[in-house]
Amino acid sequence: MAKYPGVEPHGNGWRYSLYRGWVNGKKKYDKIGGFKTAQAAYRARCEAIRQLQTNTFIEPSKQTVAEYLTEWLASREIDGTRYNTLKQYRWLTYRHAIPNIGQIELQKLSAQHIRSMYTTLLGGEKPLSKRSVRHLHHMLHGSFSEALQLDLISKNPLEAVRCPKPDDHEHQVWTPAQLEKFLDEARNEQYFIAFLLLGMSGARKAEMCGLLWSDVDLDAGRIFIRQTMVEKKGGIRELETTKNHRSKRPVRIDPYTVNELRKHKLLQAEDKLRMGSDYKDQGLVICREDGSPVPYTTIHKQFLRAVNRAGVPRIRIHDVRHTHATILYQMQVPTQAISDRLGHVNTSTTENIYIHVVDKQREEVANDYGQVIFGQSERLKKRI
Repeated sequence: MAKYPGVEPHGNGWRYSLYRGWVNGKKKYDKIGGFKTAQAAYRARCEAIRQLQTNTFIEPSKQTVAEYLTEWLASREIDGTRYNTLKQYRWLTYRHAIPNIGQIELQKLSAQHIRSMYTTLLGGEKPLSKRSVRHLHHMLHGSFSEALQLDLISKNPLEAVRCPKPDDHEHQVWTPAQLEKFLDEARNEQYFIAFLLLGMSGARKAEMCGLLWSDVDLDAGRIFIRQTMVEKKGGIRELETTKNHRSKRPVRIDPYTVNELRKHKLLQAEDKLRMGSDYKDQGLVICREDGSPVPYTTIHKQFLRAVNRAGVPRIRIHDVRHTHATILYQMQVPTQAISDRLGHVNTSTTENIYIHVVDKQREEVANDYGQVIFGQSERLKKRI
């Protein structure tokens, strides 16, 4: 008896035969090849037989990972996936996934292939960050889960692969005094109101650039975050709804910011009168003199210019949001309130991002408690 029944040499490797029953009066066999060893072909044959017996058999296909991911991306475009999300998916797919595993047949993709890809991406002269590999992992897990539902594969290889954990990153932030110094210098910039709102509300840049006057209640001292401004190819800028339900939120603002918004609204009304029919009124709080959306490049240039004049540490514009949250933590504002203000899905997201601040607060609580218990006791002090 053959050591591996149903297996035979084929080309430079091995293949197995799979009996599929009677078709048109003849016995039907599938010939599945491409295995480097007879043992590998035999194991695949046993698995195929098991799937036939349990009605989980997947029809053999030569479709490659590259072909499947290309089709999957096309379906994401049709189903209305957000522009920036789709942009990231394309980058992960064409720059990293396809060059590493694209040539492999989808049905032969294994957990080992995925692990090898991660090792390659995380090593080398220009390694990909662990955070980006984590994004790739989540994207592939979702795409192959759909392949599983479509009966294109029998199992999702990502289930057996551990998702890379990104290194803890302590964001660069300003102190309250540095933020105030920056805002004082930023007052000389055309889009000062954008920087003021970023610093005083903790909103994202895209949320501020997408803020409408209809979502501003100056009497109540409140703004509503409902949409973001997205920059697309060709300099096209469009409004999109926020990425999740928690991102849609009211944010209270202080009296100083309310007063600056009132001044800004009057200046914008003057621009509208001066330009007349040439004014492109889109109801935006932050816009050009003609009412059209402001390019992000312009916002960034003015931001860096104000940073340099203020002489404060150079940080990313998104780190103004982190500065806002860090100052709130230092003020001992409850995590739930900070999470709500930032528009995070849950408080764990907030704590994970600002873990360095949270740990410092925990240390202060422990020290303060120890001072309350032992601070007045000379006898216990001697034991320290």
